[in-house]
Amino acid sequence: VGDDEEGEGRKPLLAVSAMERLEQGVSLLALVTAAERAGVRVVAVAKRSSARSHFRSSKPDLAIVQRYTRGPGRTPCRVREVAVGRHILRAARAIVGPGVGDTVRLTTLYARLARSVAPVKLEILGELEEDEVDELIGNLAGISVLGYPYPLRRAHELAKITRSDMEAGLRSIGFVPEFTGREALGE
Repeated sequence: VGDDEEGEGRKPLLAVSAMERLEQGVSLLALVTAAERAGVRVVAVAKRSSARSHFRSSKPDLAIVQRYTRGPGRTPCRVREVAVGRHILRAARAIVGPGVGDTVRLTTLYARLARSVAPVKLEILGELEEDEVDELIGNLAGISVLGYPYPLRRAHELAKITRSDMEAGLRSIGFVPEFTGREALGE
């Protein structure tokens, strides 16, 4: 950031952003470490992704799976070691302990959990055997509604912040928004 007036004003925002990323990284690394110690499998499920590393194409991997598959199934797994940044690693070791590794093994695949539903991206901590992957896909398919695991769908619905929620929050802190004209349309 330069020394000009605009750059100086951005420094606090950049510092806050860096602190948030550090906190997020440390939290994720603490989760990874705790899961490994407890022998618990952690799986991330994504409806959207712009990743292009699985098929090494100019198109997003999820778009390729969407275009060329119809029925339930999955792609082959890709396993990679993800390096942990030194600042995150240092903070995580201070909080969690010295046993925190400097890399995380991550298995990535794409799956369609039912016929004619959108595929999802799965990222799994660690490396799985083929039968473990198939069992995981079967378990996810068994609790899915329209191709997406019901507990995640429900969590999404509960966490959604509506316009009326935002307005109520603003009113509670004394900010009364100006009328925009959209109110006449019920918006």
